[in-house]
Amino acid sequence: VAIAVGHDGWILRSEDRGQSWTEAAFSTDHSDPFLGVAGPYDGKLYAYGAFGKFMVSTDLGKTWQAQALVEEGAEAAAPTAVEVDTTAEDYDPFASYTAGASAGGTLADRHLNDMARAADGSLWLVGERGLLAQSVNGGESWKVLDPIYAGSLFGIIELPGGDLLAFGMRGHAFVSRDNGRQWVASEVPLPLSLFDGAVDAEGNAVLVGASDAVLKSTDKGASFQLVSQKDRRGLAAVLPLDDGGWLTGGEAGIKSQQPGVGKTDESKVQAEGDAS
Repeated sequence: VAIAVGHDGWILRSEDRGQSWTEAAFSTDHSDPFLGVAGPYDGKLYAYGAFGKFMVSTDLGKTWQAQALVEEGAEAAAPTAVEVDTTAEDYDPFASYTAGASAGGTLADRHLNDMARAADGSLWLVGERGLLAQSVNGGESWKVLDPIYAGSLFGIIELPGGDLLAFGMRGHAFVSRDNGRQWVASEVPLPLSLFDGAVDAEGNAVLVGASDAVLKSTDKGASFQLVSQKDRRGLAAVLPLDDGGWLTGGEAGIKSQQPGVGKTDESKVQAEGDAS
């Protein structure tokens, strides 16, 4: 089963490897987008997105139910607008900038960018303005942890051995060797926003992001090297291939890439601006 999500709370489902799709959910009242889907974890699929949009399916995506984001030890409060210094070093253009974005009890007001499950079965959410949250009861409640970075985190993945890797704006990445209790900044060669990550067949972490950058770590996320950058169009998704390359998705469409920095020589599966 394949699941695709997008704007207007739209969820599509395919049972034939993407050849055809049926609509599983759509909202005519709110245009807020879903930003991702995760699972199935213990029989549940999760869809998450902007302004705390969060839904759960227990039948492999056939039907979906909204689920409240309950924050442990916090009382819900209506968000209020705050002034933002757009020239500040930690300015986050991906944040909603309400008072609740930096205060407890407002998990449901934040943009939820990615979700993963750790080796111990706990669920993790990352999002705007350093949001990092853990659930040990299948998403019934969440503990929001102290931020490890003030800007948006766009992704989180589990590494071989159970380590966690979180990454986001301006080339910031952090690895935890103790299931999220402590985080150490990774060495990243370029200050480029990182939008997606995966683990290749050799167990190495691969990150992609702005300016066509593909970064690879061979030391369990402690440091990364630039292994591919052939133009300046952003990458939003990556899937490692068995031949050592990657299938990436982004501003130039979908393309197959091999290691190399310099002149573009990748084989494009979907050409940019295809008018056919």
